[in-house]
Amino acid sequence: MKTILFLAANPDDTAALKLNRELRNIQEEELKKSKYRDDFKCERRDAVRWEDLERAILELKPRIVHFCGHGAGQAGLVIENQQGQSVLLSGEILAGLFKQVADTLECVLLNACYSKAQAEAIQGHVNYVIGANSTIADAAAIAYANGFYRALGAGRSIPSAHEAGCLEIQVQSCTLEKPRDILAPEIESPEPQAAIASHLPILLIKDPLTAFPDSLRQDVQEGLDVLVGLLSIPDVNSRVTLFQSEFSAICAQIMWLRFYKQLHDLLHQVEIQYYRELVKSARLFPEDDITVTTFYEYELALRAVIHEAQAIVVQPACSGYDCAWLAKLEEACNELQAAITQLDQRRLKKTIYLMTVLLADQPIRLNMALTTTAKALRLASLAQTLNQLHQDLLMLIAGNPSSLQPLQAGIQSLENLNQQLNHLIQTHDGWQTLDSILRRIETNLNRDTEELEWSWTDIKEKIATLCQQDSEADLLQLQQAEQNLDQALEIQNPSRIRHCFWIYRRVALMRFSSVDLRLVKFCDELQKIGHTLELIVTKIS
Repeated sequence: MKTILFLAANPDDTAALKLNRELRNIQEEELKKSKYRDDFKCERRDAVRWEDLERAILELKPRIVHFCGHGAGQAGLVIENQQGQSVLLSGEILAGLFKQVADTLECVLLNACYSKAQAEAIQGHVNYVIGANSTIADAAAIAYANGFYRALGAGRSIPSAHEAGCLEIQVQSCTLEKPRDILAPEIESPEPQAAIASHLPILLIKDPLTAFPDSLRQDVQEGLDVLVGLLSIPDVNSRVTLFQSEFSAICAQIMWLRFYKQLHDLLHQVEIQYYRELVKSARLFPEDDITVTTFYEYELALRAVIHEAQAIVVQPACSGYDCAWLAKLEEACNELQAAITQLDQRRLKKTIYLMTVLLADQPIRLNMALTTTAKALRLASLAQTLNQLHQDLLMLIAGNPSSLQPLQAGIQSLENLNQQLNHLIQTHDGWQTLDSILRRIETNLNRDTEELEWSWTDIKEKIATLCQQDSEADLLQLQQAEQNLDQALEIQNPSRIRHCFWIYRRVALMRFSSVDLRLVKFCDELQKIGHTLELIVTKIS
């Protein structure tokens, strides 16, 4: 569920605005009656002071923040102090606040005059920011909000909802009377705002590498949905049919990408949740009853992983995949069962040996297959194809070019998705390489610490490169583990070095897992695009 946080401020010393009407329309009409109303949770804070605003954003971690009130240009947005009087909130302060919730915040809507300055300051931390380049009438601000949330409630993306909001202003022919601006000069002409493009809200988009994949995917699907809707036109259908083989090929590539990612994640799960715990607690077996019970639970969990992997590899579309490693994992699981049944430490050692051999090789193989498939995925080519179709369709349905706007937006988002995928795969590949180095060092660490000492500087450089875009909070645990290992190496205490390295390796694995999770979600979004492409292929077959 997406939380929308509404913030309203109309201090006593500023012109009265119809903020209650704006927020009531959004909550009671546009969202409450929308198709996807259950996807949204609305939170509201009125007469906001800085402490109210900060507390609400940090505690609620909203997906969308909507501010309505007065703006004062470069000086800032107008909020209240303890006495209900005006104070200004600069873009720099807002940027610092939103930076702290950048991983969950998708859009900030500043429904106030001259709020472009604050929008530009925030842009570096939020995927979508909407502000006003000039004055915006009270009625126009309300109209924009109605159109924006009506589209959002109908399942449209942020860019599409922004277009709907601007269209609503033009349809309502809102005038420039009573702007949301405490510094605006007196306006002489009540010229309709629809005729003045500079008075429409503007949408600023963050670096595509950090935009939410689900938002980009939604843009792409909206564009493809336009294409699906036009297939009933014979000329359009025949034109799209020329690209049938390309659409089919991309569907197959998306399927294989997700296939390799699922298997890679299962092996990662085996290593982090079971293998490492088996190694860590092996010395307590079989004397400790709790350890024996825990190992029994691990054995059951490993069998569940094997069954899940078997269900993945038996899909008809995945025939030809070499899944011999599953038999090796099953052999290790059988050895673990025998070790538990017979309370045999030797068989436990064999279990660990079999899993060590498997995990030293198979994740790397799967990662290579994943990387190769991702590099072969022709999202850029699909974007070029859709762009060509877009140009052709402009000529075929020349009377209604605005109907193709979602397709054009979808093409841009597809190009952004391609950039994200390339960056994500490169990051994932880097973590896999680093993980292999750390695994090798860990294997030899009981004999001596020299390999770690020789590799440590290179390892830290690799980590620094991989974590360049991580937040300070995310880096804190890794930096602490790194400092502890630095100190252990400096005093040359082998026992301390092994202990600190084990913690460092564990923290690094968790960072790798977070990249894994992002790639999983990304593959899920791609699969949804693949389903729409399959629908197109089916309709033109």
